[in-house]
Amino acid sequence: MSFFLNKNSPCTDDADCVTVDAACWEQPQDCCVIYLNKTYDPPTWLDVYGQYQALCGLEQCGCCAKVPNEPACVDGFCGPSQG
Repeated sequence: MSFFLNKNSPCTDDADCVTVDAACWEQPQDCCVIYLNKTYDPPTWLDVYGQYQALCGLEQCGCCAKVPNEPACVDGFCGPSQG
């Protein structure tokens, strides 16, 4: 998972970044999404995420507790906007 995220998160501009559905994990404020470069490969993400879900027993979110922040390029990596 870390390899995929590190490879698919670098950016130079906010427009490089998108949100991608995921489970409620790690950062409650970013529930249900991760932030990736728009050039990520969706089939590879689904495969990597499926393996991660199986290992960790994670469920996909049905509903987020909060609307996720817009994607932004923060210090060279896609992440939540600070606004």
